Amino acid sequence: MQEVVAAIIFHHQQVLCAKRPNNGVLGNLWEFPGGKVEPGETLEEALHREIKEELAIEITIQEPFMSLIHPYPSHTVLVHTYLCEWVSGEMTPLVHSDIRFVSIEELDELDWVAADDPVIEALKKKLLL
Repeated sequence: MQEVVAAIIFHHQQVLCAKRPNNGVLGNLWEFPGGKVEPGETLEEALHREIKEELAIEITIQEPFMSLIHPYPSHTVLVHTYLCEWVSGEMTPLVHSDIRFVSIEELDELDWVAADDPVIEALKKKLLL
């Protein structure tokens, strides 16, 4: 099982969404940015590293949000998500084909990787009450 981390990055009451490149696995689908945890890294270290590599920014991790196991046809992932805040750096999509901030209500308008669907539902329940 592959262990990954993902950042739910807030800025001005909107959430960052990142579109995967069209030429790779799960191409053209939206996701919360993040990636694989490397051997010897804590989850938080991996998240800081991945966000720096993917977006060239620094974040503050506010709190763990949820963890889930999701089976894809080729592999299974254990995803750890965190609520985060963008604190510094010029956001630049170094890996993704597009990035955008959207409101919680607009998340459903994007075509997401399947592993993020339960995260979106939990976010809506938490923040739209």
